[in-house]
Amino acid sequence: MLSAEELERLMKEKEYRGFLVVVEGGAGRDVSLPLLGRAREYADMLGVRVTALYLGAEQPNDLIKYGADIVYYTDALKNFEEVAQAVVGLAEKNNYEAIWFAATHLGNAVAPKVAAKLGTEVILNCTSLDIDLSQRRIHHTRKIFDGQVFEVVVFEDMPQVATIVPGALPEPFPDEFRYGRVEKLEEVPRSELVEVEGVREEAPVRDVLLVGGIELSSKENFELLVELGRKINADVKATRMAVEAGIAGEEYLLEVAGREPSPRVYVAFGVYGTPVQAKFASKADRIVVITKNERNPMLGIGHYNYLADPVKVIKSMLEQS
Repeated sequence: MLSAEELERLMKEKEYRGFLVVVEGGAGRDVSLPLLGRAREYADMLGVRVTALYLGAEQPNDLIKYGADIVYYTDALKNFEEVAQAVVGLAEKNNYEAIWFAATHLGNAVAPKVAAKLGTEVILNCTSLDIDLSQRRIHHTRKIFDGQVFEVVVFEDMPQVATIVPGALPEPFPDEFRYGRVEKLEEVPRSELVEVEGVREEAPVRDVLLVGGIELSSKENFELLVELGRKINADVKATRMAVEAGIAGEEYLLEVAGREPSPRVYVAFGVYGTPVQAKFASKADRIVVITKNERNPMLGIGHYNYLADPVKVIKSMLEQS
């Protein structure tokens, strides 16, 4: 017999149905088509629809034959933030259970923004996909730690946001007899982002580097980490996922091209184990990982691992310092 908690979870999951595939225009179009084909395959198994968001000016009627039931198209989105807002707008209206991008520059930049805005996880650079029909969950396989390990990730929350490496999925078979709906995306979001060219000047990284990740959950909690850094004379940085989620400001971003800090001690507070973070952490003599997620890949490289709420640990350290 189902418990009240299990029944509540099943009722909540009924809200999430269907797939959204973001299809890039130009050269990115061909690498997006296999995602449509795989979405069509899974959608037929689950009895749901496939929606495509095409980022181009021309009316993409042919996306119907590659698997889409509904296609929205626009060329009015001028930056990654506007693309993310458009995807989130469609997701909030339609409650898709999966949102896929090709693992291109655009896809890997926009997917974390979308996941952060929707309050879910994101899996980047998947090399294969499988589906568990009984649980309505997709199994995402990706390489971690410079390709030395394959990890299979199953989402706990919805929607399931992922980018898939070009060439990982087979080319779809066009069905010339399929029919669907194609319409222009009328509600085009506008952002006030200003891009500034130049080189960011960075202070040298101290012996101890404290890195805040997505598990810190809020700006207030990240400020606690900054306060701890001041008290123990440690440098404080944030992962890209934390910055994209609005937890930390852009000035704290660790993942800046051309800079690979080499602290003596790297302490990860709620940092999820992306390949980028593994690369930065590997430069340290000692790696301390504090996470409440027992499946966090960072636990595989930590010299000292603690399964705990990172925010509670920060507060405890502040009280003792």
